[in-house]
Amino acid sequence: MLLWQCEACLAALQRGRAESLAARRRYDVRGTAVFIDHQDTFSEFQSALTFAANASKMLWPRFLRTSERVPAMRRGRRLRYILGIKKRNPALYSVPTIRNNFEHLDTRLDAWAERTKVGAIGIHALASDKVLQGERGDRFTRYDQARDSFLMLEDKIDLKKLETSITQLWRVCAVRFHDIRRYLEQLESPQESK
Repeated sequence: MLLWQCEACLAALQRGRAESLAARRRYDVRGTAVFIDHQDTFSEFQSALTFAANASKMLWPRFLRTSERVPAMRRGRRLRYILGIKKRNPALYSVPTIRNNFEHLDTRLDAWAERTKVGAIGIHALASDKVLQGERGDRFTRYDQARDSFLMLEDKIDLKKLETSITQLWRVCAVRFHDIRRYLEQLESPQESK
């Protein structure tokens, strides 16, 4: 399951970046924000963040109800032990926070509505902060190609660091997965010869 979450995250990151480039080419925009015809970019980034958050929650469970806490903590500890993960990865550990902006959109918008001065929110911009007008907190989602960072409301994630972390995790999972398959094949082979 963890291996698949990593693979799905990496594929979605690749598609999101490709969609971003395609949107920029369609409009041949230089130095301005593109706000139209690029929903696919943000759908892919949302998917990537969801897959990465799932991987993170498997390894470092948190925000749990009391009844879920003990089994989840045991599972996370055991999984980290099996994979040989000794310390928490900052990029992976922080991804559920930004993913939660999508999952808990209603409460995030309530908080935004209380603090906004303008009352308008910019959604799905392909631009750097230098180009965008308005308060940082009034920008719903944006992707800065130059920095390869995804921003949502006031949260930001460096997608290159996330990709590096997911790739490292994928490699560890792939090795363990192949080790387990070889072990299971060895267990089956003596039985077949009898």
